[in-house]
Amino acid sequence: MRAFFVLAVLLFGFAGRAEGACSAPDWRFIWDVETNAYMTTDGGRCSLVFRRAFRTSEVHSIAIATAPRNGSAAVSGHSVFYNPRSGFKGDDSFVFAINGRRNGSPVRATVKVSVTVR
Repeated sequence: MRAFFVLAVLLFGFAGRAEGACSAPDWRFIWDVETNAYMTTDGGRCSLVFRRAFRTSEVHSIAIATAPRNGSAAVSGHSVFYNPRSGFKGDDSFVFAINGRRNGSPVRATVKVSVTVR
C-alpha cells in the first residue's frame, strides 16, 4: 500500500509540473482577421493547438511569418511550438500564418503570439 501511495504521489507530481510548464489557452483563429494568442512558459517548450473557426474550412499549411527574437518557433501538424533560448526570461513574440480554404475559396489567417517566459 505504501509503495502505491509513493508511486501515485510521484505520478501526480510529474503530471502537475508538466502542465505548469506551459500555459496556452485553447483558442480559435478567424479567417481573414489578425488574431492574438498568448502563452506562458517556465522556460521549456510550449505549444498552441488550434481549432478552426468554421466547419466548412480546411487548413492547407501553417508557416512562421516572423520568428521570435529570444527563442525559436516551429510547426508540426496543427500545432505551433515555441522554445525559449536557454536562460531567457521575459517577453517574446512571433507571428505565424495559416493558409487554407473556406467554402471553396482561398483564405489566410495571421496570428500574433505574445509569450511570457518566467
